[in-house]
Amino acid sequence: MKKATIVKEILDSFDPRPLSTDQRIREFFVDTTEARGDDAAGKLRFLLENVKRDDQKFLFMGHHGCGKSTELYNVAESLKDEYFVIQYSIREYTDILGVTYIDILFSLLRNIVRAAIDNNIDINTRVVDSIFRYWNAEKVMTFTDEEEITFQGETAVGASLLSILSAKLKLLLQSSSKIKTEVSDKIEPTVPQLIDEINAFLADFKNKLPEKKLLIIIDDMDKLGIPEAESIFIDHVRQITSLNANIVYTFPIYLFYSPKYRYIINEFDETLILSMIKVKTRDGNNYELGIETIKNIIYRRANSNLFEPGAIDFVVEKCGGSIRTAFTIIREAALNAELSYRRAHMSDDSQKMISNDDMLFAYRSYKSGLEKVVRTDHLPLLKEVAKNKRPLLDKENILVMELLVSLIVIEYNGERWCDLNPAIRDYLMEQNVI
Repeated sequence: MKKATIVKEILDSFDPRPLSTDQRIREFFVDTTEARGDDAAGKLRFLLENVKRDDQKFLFMGHHGCGKSTELYNVAESLKDEYFVIQYSIREYTDILGVTYIDILFSLLRNIVRAAIDNNIDINTRVVDSIFRYWNAEKVMTFTDEEEITFQGETAVGASLLSILSAKLKLLLQSSSKIKTEVSDKIEPTVPQLIDEINAFLADFKNKLPEKKLLIIIDDMDKLGIPEAESIFIDHVRQITSLNANIVYTFPIYLFYSPKYRYIINEFDETLILSMIKVKTRDGNNYELGIETIKNIIYRRANSNLFEPGAIDFVVEKCGGSIRTAFTIIREAALNAELSYRRAHMSDDSQKMISNDDMLFAYRSYKSGLEKVVRTDHLPLLKEVAKNKRPLLDKENILVMELLVSLIVIEYNGERWCDLNPAIRDYLMEQNVI
């Protein structure tokens, strides 16, 4: 990925995936702390640097597309001299729909096993052997004849056992929902033993680290659906916080409005909110610091002369502060521009730019997709948000959570206020609802 100097390069340079390499951080990262109104990443870094415990548990929350993964990667990089960091996305291992707390346990074990293999960390064979015996006893895994020989052999090499364990865990995580349900049913009665086995592995792993502490960051858990998130963070929060390591869980911001949120936070050492970058103040005026911050992010990735004057002002206003939304609209506008130039048989890249019409077309496409989510029973809450800049609390808060998870309503930190997504505001005004 490089900074775009012609329009078609925007499709690569505005890849919405998190910045996850040192080079990309150096080239494209913009410090957004002041514009957000709070330094969630800085607080996390400070706690990890100064608290002596090695089993802290953190919730790191924010809207989809606000930059959590990039901020967490940056924190991990800043701590690499003090911490051995394992950062991964739960989506790499299992379908985000239907994910369970047992998937979280399996994914963490799989990543710590993989880290031991990749870094030649010599895990005590007795620890690995104990995990295999647990799998055998619960009939969770099946083994080939060759794997059985390796497992049963008195001189089995720990690395061989780890490789088998890693492969089997990956297979389990990527199995069909039916198989995973069967496995969960088998595991459920003995989850305390599973946690003990994982903690034994973690303890041996930490003991083998050369003057470093262990930090595990589990990403994309903020993208869980409401049923999955409530099952993991409410019904089984004790299980995921019983693991003896410093762990950061990304967390769905909509659960902040769950009536059971107070029970969740009691199980964690700290909850941190990465606010959306506001481009409007609560009273509707432009927030220049936020606007300039998002423009800086955009111009780090593309030359300003690729956009017709006014095009970037438009997308910054309409993204509501969501970096991912801004990138989505810009990429769609670039694609529309390129196809228009192709139809006009224009091949000189140096003469191409994204017009205001291209940006408007892309915004309308984004808006069309979002407005399909709005239901009639959402309208009273949306009217209240439009009027008072805060969501009303319905009886179970289910509607509020639905609006937040779909980015129909956006929450801003600092003063803790909410507003309608600009696309939804435009839609409701067109329908004469507000």
